[in-house]
Amino acid sequence: VEIKVGSESIDLGLFDRFASGTQNGIVWRRYPSGHPAHNIGFGAANDRIHKVILRTSNALNQTSLSVELKGYFNGLISQKSYGVDNFKVIAHKTCNNACQPSRVVGQEDFEGYATGSVIHDTWLNANIDNDSGFSNFLGRYGRQEFPNFPELSFSVPSNADIVRIELDFYEIDEWKSGDSFFVYVEDQKLHLGSFREDEDEGRRTGMTGRGVSWEMTSSSNRNYGFRSDARDQVHHLVADVPQRLLGTGVLTLRFEARINGDISNRAAGIDNIELTALERCPGLPTSLTSAPTPAPTAKPTTRAPTPTPTLSLTSSTPLPSSDCGGCKFLDFNVDGAGQPLVGTPYVHNEWYENFGVSIYAEARNGGYTPGGQARVYDTSYNAQDNNDGDPDLGSPNVDCGGHGVGAFGGPILADGSINPGANCQPQGNVLIIQESDKVHADDNTGGGTITIEFRYVVTLRSVGLMDIDENGGDLLEVV
Repeated sequence: VEIKVGSESIDLGLFDRFASGTQNGIVWRRYPSGHPAHNIGFGAANDRIHKVILRTSNALNQTSLSVELKGYFNGLISQKSYGVDNFKVIAHKTCNNACQPSRVVGQEDFEGYATGSVIHDTWLNANIDNDSGFSNFLGRYGRQEFPNFPELSFSVPSNADIVRIELDFYEIDEWKSGDSFFVYVEDQKLHLGSFREDEDEGRRTGMTGRGVSWEMTSSSNRNYGFRSDARDQVHHLVADVPQRLLGTGVLTLRFEARINGDISNRAAGIDNIELTALERCPGLPTSLTSAPTPAPTAKPTTRAPTPTPTLSLTSSTPLPSSDCGGCKFLDFNVDGAGQPLVGTPYVHNEWYENFGVSIYAEARNGGYTPGGQARVYDTSYNAQDNNDGDPDLGSPNVDCGGHGVGAFGGPILADGSINPGANCQPQGNVLIIQESDKVHADDNTGGGTITIEFRYVVTLRSVGLMDIDENGGDLLEVV
């Protein structure tokens, strides 16, 4: 597939691995996103989603910018084809008040250094290695390097709302069950999980206790270099570091590979590190997310929800993209960029970049809140029992033609008066504290606290609560 931006044609390369490059002011990257290859639709063959990011120079951006896509295939459209979705164009501007919505504040691809050399006197254990399919990278690291793993420090603006870290982690040669990789951002530990040579780890996400959210996507495993009889894999990490960790103006990264084997058999490498400071500029629309799209645009579904956080407002209007003036409705049906939330995900900072809103959950008497995250619950799902959802959170109520079973959700109270809290309007997604680590979303019987933190001063106009237990002591506190 070829993309033509203005007069520049960019070949996206073979689609069996990640690819990146720079061409006449255009910096680009393509990598597989979401799940490993699997059948999504059309024929019986496997499909795959690829994320493409291009950054153009000012020289190409006149009054208009043309983008063309061309695919070259040796076969009929019934056998192979491509499609384009979720197309987004973002203009990064320097505001009149010198606020910059995004700017790269640190970058290192380790090219230009000799193999075996040690770089940056202030960086610890930063060694250079390379091989045929890797070019230069930071590594290799394995069991014999413990505990002397690399530690890198970058200067960052302490007033940034978020610093986004992007890097590639190389899983080199014969990783086996139990071999793991960790990234430390200051004192926050990102456990990327365990890795095996014969597995495609696909997409993983997580969040630390102090709000560092991360996503890892993986290319297909194949041999890139070093041992010819073993397969390697490239994993792309995106981590968002909140302002609370930027106060010193220095961000320190540490990488740790816990591998039960010699470096000649299995090792880790790090490459293509980039740090971007993201700031909110008053009056400017912002759309700064670059996380890979996990799946094609979703169709409505009646399948059981997958885990996600009960707090709801009654509007499904997407939030405006300005940070001043007007009402903003947080209904948990869309993220901060106005994109539908698919399934029942765990959430925390999905609305922070565009609206300065963070969500934290703390369970009481059990519960499951990984990294302090709440979860989304789809009230349109008709749960039959608490094993596959929560019938109490169905909307509308059965007395209003729906499937919700709350005792006081009907339109008329027992004394014949109109019920001001009737559950007669579809609520869509609501926010909950998850009961346990299971597939289906289900609110915690023991309750807990959901905290919504606003970066900016706001006037709170309304909050909707659902499934309030009689005499349960439910409390809404504004501080």
